[in-house]
Amino acid sequence: MRPHGFVLCLLLLAVVAPTTAAELRVSVQGIEGEMHDTVRSRLSLVSEQGHPLLTPERIKLLNARAPREIREALQPFGYYNVRVSADLSRQEGVWQATYVVTPGAPVTIDQVDLAIRGEGADDEAFVDWRNRFPLQAGEVLRHAPYEEAKAELLRIARNRGYFDALLREHRIAVDPNRNRAAVTLLLDSGPRYQFGTVSFPEAIPLRESLLERYRPFEPGDPFDSDLLLALQRRLADSDYFERVIVEPRPEAAREQRVPVEVDAEMQERTRYTLGLGYGTDTGPRTTVGVERRWVNTRGHRFGSELTVSEILTEATFRYRIPLDEPSTDFLGFTGDWTDEETDTTSRETSLVGVSMTHLTGGWLRTLALNYEEESFQVASTDERSRMLVPGIGFQRVVASDRLLPRHGWRLALSLKGASEAMLSSTDMLQGLLRFKHVTTANGGRLITRVQAGATKTSDFSQLPVSLRFFAGGDESVRGYPYQSLGPLENGQVVGGKHLLVGSVEYDYFWGNWGAAVFVDQGNAFNSTSDFELAQGTGFGVRYKLPFGLIRADLARAITDPERSWRLHLTIGPEL
Repeated sequence: MRPHGFVLCLLLLAVVAPTTAAELRVSVQGIEGEMHDTVRSRLSLVSEQGHPLLTPERIKLLNARAPREIREALQPFGYYNVRVSADLSRQEGVWQATYVVTPGAPVTIDQVDLAIRGEGADDEAFVDWRNRFPLQAGEVLRHAPYEEAKAELLRIARNRGYFDALLREHRIAVDPNRNRAAVTLLLDSGPRYQFGTVSFPEAIPLRESLLERYRPFEPGDPFDSDLLLALQRRLADSDYFERVIVEPRPEAAREQRVPVEVDAEMQERTRYTLGLGYGTDTGPRTTVGVERRWVNTRGHRFGSELTVSEILTEATFRYRIPLDEPSTDFLGFTGDWTDEETDTTSRETSLVGVSMTHLTGGWLRTLALNYEEESFQVASTDERSRMLVPGIGFQRVVASDRLLPRHGWRLALSLKGASEAMLSSTDMLQGLLRFKHVTTANGGRLITRVQAGATKTSDFSQLPVSLRFFAGGDESVRGYPYQSLGPLENGQVVGGKHLLVGSVEYDYFWGNWGAAVFVDQGNAFNSTSDFELAQGTGFGVRYKLPFGLIRADLARAITDPERSWRLHLTIGPEL
């Protein structure tokens, strides 16, 4: 081999031959917690530990750089007069770098100057930002809250439509000799833009006049990104769409009006459902259904469902027409046929009805007019009734999570009546209240429930079973069978004019599993003199599902000790 070839091979071997990194230990003393972790993350010596090219010469170079890196790492915490004692030694082939840090007195804020100029000077969002600014005079200077507040200020400006906003001044002036700092943020908001037109994909098979009614703003209103999110939620919740994206286009604004583009993909027009379930009250049940998500370009809907169980066969028909606020307001037409046979009653009911639902002040109000004919058997009596029933109902749910809330409540109120002078078998006036409340207690949840109803009628014997009150069952007084509580006739439950049921329950969860104890009490009755309080108590297990809870309860009827323990199984959301 030629000499120069031999030298070249040696050079190549020197380059590619594996090297062993010098063993190095780094210790930072004098500071703890977040400051200690931050300093170590900024030290080059720490980041290069174990690197194959970490030679003794490199260690000495990085050790000389370390005091500056430590001082710079502590400045965001307000320490600008930091002293660092560095020691580097080598024993038995191991390098030891030790840094003793004396932070000194922190810099405190002497002055905070926050200013918003332009149209946004009096905007409530900027006023709130100023009031929440995390740095105040007299406090220790910290850079991270300052940077977060600065970023939030620019985010607010964009979300509120100040697309030309500029930070004219943004600085922290530190005087390390006096340990004082001055914070300055000056935003020139510029003009606030307005909403422009909203465009929808041409391929959507719904009228634009319907889609525009989902819009919570009008062209010319001040821009607010929260309203864009509201539009996206309304469209997504409409069940017309598989996917919805709402995007503002400030770069295409004309005369400070921002166009909005909606990109949406329709759901399948027809949905078929098949469900198998079990409830203690109903036994095994099968449900089949079909739904037409939109019947025409006006967004009308149609749905039909058939449910068959041990005690109940029911067929329902629904037709819904969206109104001015299509996300909450609609006109509904209903048809229903029910054949129900319990241990105490049997009935066959045919119903047609019309209703109008409107959201006002957080309450969902429903005006309804139903006509029903019912053949029913109670005790040994067979009757047939007809009822034309106008009614009004109010419902409100307040909860961050309806499936499994930690806090929340649901209240439903209804009032309906009938008159013999208007196609009805008996005069009737009936009110019903249902209330459920959830709150936290000792790490678990305390759940209270109240049902109260009252009826005034000229001939109770003509009042159909579907309009009488019963108690007992999964959602009433547990420990008793479904509709087994109420006034008796010839030893059989015939239902009552009034209802009063209350429940107190406590549950506690470990992950997806939970346990519960409860006490239920109440009854259906005709007058206060014949009111007999039925009580049930027991315990149960819970399991979280994506759509609610599985509740399995074992309950005992306290006031009727001859009854055996009874299993109650329900599935669904809490509120």
